[in-house]
This record gives sequence, structure tokens and C-alpha cells, in this order.
Amino acid sequence: MKMIVLALAVLLPTLGLAPTPCAAQDAARILRASDFTFHAIFATRAADATVYILLGGGWARTISSGDPDVFIAHWLAAHPDAIVTPISQEDSRNTRTNEPYRMTYIWVDAGVDSLNVDMVRQGMYPGGTMLDMVDNERGLDRLLRSDPRLADTRAEIERERAQGLNRLSRLIADRDYALRMRRIEAAESKARADKLGIWSDAMRDERREEGYR
Repeated sequence: MKMIVLALAVLLPTLGLAPTPCAAQDAARILRASDFTFHAIFATRAADATVYILLGGGWARTISSGDPDVFIAHWLAAHPDAIVTPISQEDSRNTRTNEPYRMTYIWVDAGVDSLNVDMVRQGMYPGGTMLDMVDNERGLDRLLRSDPRLADTRAEIERERAQGLNRLSRLIADRDYALRMRRIEAAESKARADKLGIWSDAMRDERREEGYR
């Protein structure tokens, strides 16, 4: 649908017609992957302080396989018209400088193809890394409530939230998010069945260390 709106915004003036304000606004909101600079799973954009990331969680420490720089570069080259969809974002502050910063979890899609899905399908990352920031926070909350030993950590996190130091928000409809997660589940099942990447026999010991079967 977004590609249709963009095409109309470009073609209608050549036919002597003007796009409606709504169509023009929708076209302007489209984020093209070609406007981003990717550094492995991270991405930046000119005149934009936001840090973009292809994983919703586990990016600081997770089991992985292969070279994401190479895989992502090849995927983008094969999909020059790919579109970026922001999924969720975290607004926080640098604990040293107190400067605000924003990190946004994104999906990169080109028609029926998805970079995020393909990374999981190739066994580069476990499917759980594609859960968004909101889901990860809910999981953390459940863990903190279930273990009395983490009471101090829970109190500190709740204090930061009360001060507005860490705000999380989902940017797409829950139904859209659920459909994307189903695709991730199917992709991981396929990678496991084919013993690709992190699911290969060669990485069995590493999986066990990280708690994966």
C-alpha cells in the first residue's frame, strides 16, 4: 500500500493531477533503507540523532553466527527498494552526560521479503532477539517480580521509570506486531530443522551455555 501511495505521489503530477494532502503525507513518511547507513545490526541516518537497530533485544549479548555486515550488505544490495518500518523505541538519557537519546528497533522489508526474518531463517540470531523493546520490558518485569533477590534492581528500575529516564513505546499496531512475530517463529523453526548457523551441531556447546536447546 505504501508503495502504491508513493507511486501516485510521483505519477499524478505528470497526468495533470495533484495528489491529495493525505497521499502526499503518507509518501513523505516512507523510510527508504537506502537513506540509512548500516553498521552490522545498527543503522544511522543523516541529520537524525536516533540510533536504529535490527534487533529488538539481546543485542548487547546474544549468541550469533556469521558476519552480519556481509549478510546485511548483500541483502540490501539485492533489495534496493527496501523500506524501513520502526517497530518500537526507547527514549532515555545518557547516564554520564544526561543527554537524551533514542534507540529505535526497525524491520527492513521489500515486498514479501524481510531482512529481519531472513537473518533468523539463516540461523544468524535466535528468534527471541526480534521481540521488541516492549515485550522485553514485560519479560524483565516478570523476572524481577518472581525473584526476591532482585528486589533492589527492581526498585532502581521503577525509580528510573518514575523519573521518565527510560520510556518505551510500540510504534505499530499490536496485530501487525503479532503477525511479524509469527513469521519469526516460522523462520526459527526452519533454521532449527535445517541446522543452520547457531542451530548447527558445531555450535551445540555455545547454545547450551546460552540456555538454548
